[in-house]
Amino acid sequence: MARRVLVALGSNLGDREAELDQARGHLQDQGLQCLERSQVHELPPYGDPFGPSYLNQVLLYSSPHDPWRLLELAKDWERSRGRVPTPRNGPRPIDVDLLAFEGVRVTSPRLTLPHPRLGGRTFLLPLLSEIPSGAGTLERILRPHEAGRCLAP
Repeated sequence: MARRVLVALGSNLGDREAELDQARGHLQDQGLQCLERSQVHELPPYGDPFGPSYLNQVLLYSSPHDPWRLLELAKDWERSRGRVPTPRNGPRPIDVDLLAFEGVRVTSPRLTLPHPRLGGRTFLLPLLSEIPSGAGTLERILRPHEAGRCLAP
C-alpha cells in the first residue's frame, strides 16, 4: 500500500541543480510518485554561517516502500553521489531527508519520524507552504496534534 511521505532535498556542493534533479529521478526510479513540490530555493547554510549556500526543495511523494526501505534507498543514493560522514549540517553534494511518513511515528537510533528537528528548521517552513495543498500538508499525513508538535521549535 502506497503512503505519502514528505522529503526534503538539499545540496551545497558541486552542480547543485543537477544533484537535486538526479535525486528526484532516483526516487522516481525507485517507484515513488511525486504528488506535489515546492520551488527550489537558494538558502544560506543551516548551522554553518561560512559554508556554501544550499539549494533546497520539499516534495510530497506517494511511496510503495516502508520508511526503513526508503531510508536505505536515500542513504545509498547519498553515498553513491559522494556523500561522506561530516559534522552535522556540514557541506554535502546531496541530502535526502525524510520529514514525515503517513501513519508512521518511530523513534530509533537510525530513524525518527516525524523528523525530530523539523520545527527548528525554519528555512523549510516557506518551502512546505509552497506545496499546492498549502500548510495543511503535514496535517494530511500526520494526525493534527503530531503536526503541531513537529512544527514547534
